[in-house]
Amino acid sequence: ISALASAPDPLSISPAAGFSSFGLTGGPFTVNSQVLSLTNSGSAALTWSLCNTSLWLSASPVGGTLPAGSPATTISVSLNAAASTLAAGTYNATLWFTNRHTGFVTNRHFILTTSSQLVQNGGFETGNFTSWTQSGNTNYSSVISTSSFVHSGTYGVEVGPSGTLGFLSQTLPTVVGQPYLVSFWIENPKPGGSPNQCTVSWNGAALYNQTNLPVLSWTNLQFLVTASTASTVLQLGFRNDPEYFGLDDISVVPVYPPALRTGAKANTTMQLALSTGVGVT
Repeated sequence: ISALASAPDPLSISPAAGFSSFGLTGGPFTVNSQVLSLTNSGSAALTWSLCNTSLWLSASPVGGTLPAGSPATTISVSLNAAASTLAAGTYNATLWFTNRHTGFVTNRHFILTTSSQLVQNGGFETGNFTSWTQSGNTNYSSVISTSSFVHSGTYGVEVGPSGTLGFLSQTLPTVVGQPYLVSFWIENPKPGGSPNQCTVSWNGAALYNQTNLPVLSWTNLQFLVTASTASTVLQLGFRNDPEYFGLDDISVVPVYPPALRTGAKANTTMQLALSTGVGVT
């Protein structure tokens, strides 16, 4: 075994894996850049080169000389403007590093996942309920700019039908079998609303049905769902006697399964790196 094992190459690169980034089409993205360090552990200078075939990932510099025992050379890797033009999907890029003296080649893998926001006017920034369908008890429900009912942006919803539930719904284009993350922000700023109720359903299936919620600061509720049809109805229902809930930033985005990015062995340690979705367990 010892005879078959090759000696470690003096060209060393850290960290052991590239980044995995996620965002909506057009951005922003969770990770935009990374710095890689190249070192020479040998007794002689070496020349190295970098090959990058990706159009959405930039890396610089792309080659140079590393004297023995010199400080590390840093490589700046970053998303470029082309990343914002990509359609929804998962994109892979590999940077290949070559020691020109020994022929040793190693790589670092990068993943960019972009998703389409299914919900239209989820932040109510039109200043009204455009793209939403109201039903049930529509009293005491309005889009306002009062800061106490705005989680982000300029507008939010003040909603508090009395006596019976009022509903907001939107029909979304979905892919059968595709998992999605449903997310929205809710607050219950004042005590005294009793009874109150909040419901969430996905194509008629209940995801959440809570009564007599206590006083809440802005709270993010998330639900992992799977589409069974090409058209899915997201519906939220509210009642708050005689107070109001705050509602804002409703989103539904595709969730992609983890993917193996790279595997590496160092002595007795095996390191595996996988891409994951931010905020999803």
